[in-house]
Amino acid sequence: MVNATFTDEMKELLASMVGKRFVSYECSKDSFSRAFGNMRINFDGRSIELTNEEQTFPLFDGEEDMTCFACKVVDSKRPFEPDVVAETTVTDVNKSITSIEVVTDTIEVNNGEYSIVYDMALIFHMGESVLMVSRDTWFSELITIKEYDDYNQTFSVDDQKESWSNDGEYKVNVRRVRKSI
Repeated sequence: MVNATFTDEMKELLASMVGKRFVSYECSKDSFSRAFGNMRINFDGRSIELTNEEQTFPLFDGEEDMTCFACKVVDSKRPFEPDVVAETTVTDVNKSITSIEVVTDTIEVNNGEYSIVYDMALIFHMGESVLMVSRDTWFSELITIKEYDDYNQTFSVDDQKESWSNDGEYKVNVRRVRKSI
């Protein structure tokens, strides 16, 4: 089974932000509310870089480059460096985080011949407000940023199945769960 999820340490880092103020986020945002490859999330006294970059995983009787989420603490005094040469934007949030959820897909290809567990979205709840950062197909480095928490509207289970089916060659099952971290 391929595990393309946040590590326990990354989940602990994210969970430690509950109760803190989500100050802003920085990214090379396009007109469709997407960033390419990375973004920085600024909290009171701490900044975290969220990436959605390629990593090599054992898959399909060999190795395959797939993108997946990761995060780490970065120096908030240093300028944000996007993965692509682009103008960056800073979006103010200034709300306290009440909870954080992660959306995880378990993908079974050809009745379990290949299994992949993927973290697909992070959802920051801030009272009545919400901010979702999500990814979609296994090869895309785009990060989608939305002010709602319906991940199925952004990338449905059917979209996920299609992205793994190899134009219908593979049978794909997807189980999607949403959990607080």
